[in-house]
Order: sequence, then structure tokens, then C-alpha cells
Amino acid sequence: MKVQLHSFKSFRRFQLLAVVLMGGILFSSCNSVKEIFIPPPSRSYIAVIFSDVTGSLSSGEKKNVSDLTVKLIQGLPVGTKYVVYPIHSNTEFPSPLIEGELGNSVQGQAKKIEVNNLSSLLGKLNKDVDTLNGSDQKSCILNTIRTARNEFKNRCSSQKSCVSELFYVSDMIEECNRTPLNRPVNLNKSDITSELAEANNFPEEEKLSDITVTIILPINSQEVHSSTRPNRKDFEEYWRRIFVRNGLEKPRFFNGTIPQKL
Repeated sequence: MKVQLHSFKSFRRFQLLAVVLMGGILFSSCNSVKEIFIPPPSRSYIAVIFSDVTGSLSSGEKKNVSDLTVKLIQGLPVGTKYVVYPIHSNTEFPSPLIEGELGNSVQGQAKKIEVNNLSSLLGKLNKDVDTLNGSDQKSCILNTIRTARNEFKNRCSSQKSCVSELFYVSDMIEECNRTPLNRPVNLNKSDITSELAEANNFPEEEKLSDITVTIILPINSQEVHSSTRPNRKDFEEYWRRIFVRNGLEKPRFFNGTIPQKL
């Protein structure tokens, strides 16, 4: 009987030890599951760029636009998917000048070739525009906004999955006969009071959140043409109203420089 009792007690101790060990394993497993870090899905960086090549710019300003556009692309974060469109008279159904995705430093040489190619394309387009007659050198900027909205919608599965940037390298002087307002718009004058009022009638679009709008003005674009251009306050207010009506953020303005942090 003593042998049996001792065996029974040994068996019970073994059972208790097994329960404790299993409990420890399960507890440890639960803690391990809690400590596993699942990183959020990576966000896509999208940049839509409109670069001015029209006759409203002086030759020096065109060169400045070309240089700024190239520097802008070079300063975008690695992995950014970008597309560059020209600003001219036919922006209702534009074709991209260039599009791509910025690689890392290992692909730096390919990136350099690409932006050099862009500079050549802009230079060629500038010369082509210069050969056109005056009526074809108009700047139809208002029509570009719909193109930009479509680009962001097509390239982003959802707004939360994208960091979206809209850039204009331009003097932003609208001179266009075919606009979403169904009437010509001309900002190449000192008094744009009526245009400011008309901006409130721009067709309103649904809000697209988290899209930063940046306008980079060529060097001296306001000063050189001060007698034939609207004052800076009215000029900026006009475009603020336009972009807000289009469901976008109010634009940031920069004079001949690229934002330090893109």
C-alpha cells in the first residue's frame, strides 16, 4: 500500500508539474503574440507636376522653369511615382512629358539620365512653342486641375495609402479661351476684380484630402511684368479660391525656389 501511495503521489506531482509547464508555455506564447509588431502598409508617394512652357514667360523665365522642374524631381523622396505635364494652350487632354519612379542611390545614374532627359524635353518644347503664333501660346492652367485630380484617383487605391503632392512651376497667368467656366479667362492684366468674383462660380468638386498644392513662381515673374500683372495679394487669392473649389488644399507659393522639405 505504501508503494502504491508513493507512486500515486509521484504521479500527482508529475501532473501538477506538467500543468505548470504547459501554463508557462501558453503564457509565454500569448506574450510572444502580443509583442509581434506588424508594420503598417507602406505609403505611396505621388507627385503630379505641371511645368510652364508658354509664351507669357520671358526666355530667362523659361530657363528658370526648366531648371526648377529638374531640381524639383531630384528633391523628391526615393520611391516617389511622378508625372510631368506641360502647361500650354491644349491642357484639356494633355500627354505627359515624362513619368517614372525615383529609385535609390544605387540607381542614381539612371535617375540623373532621366532628369537630364526631362530638361532636354522642356527645352525642345519651349522652342516648339516659340515657333507658334501668338494665339497658340496661351496658358490654360484651369484645365489642368481635372487632370491632376484624375491622376491622384487613378494612382491611389485610397487617399490614406498615398502621400500626394501637386506642383506647378509656372507664372500662373491664365490666358485661355476654353475653360471650365465656359468663358475666356485672362489674368494678364493689373485689375482682376471680375475674375476674383468669377472664381467663386468655378464648378465645385468633391474634397480630395491630404493633397499638398505647391506653386513655384519663376524668378522675378511678378516683378518683371508688374505693370501688366495683378498685384500679389489678388493673384494668390484667385488661385486659393480656384483650388478650394476643386476640392484641394490652399496652395503654398514660393519665389524661384524649391521647398526645402518635400
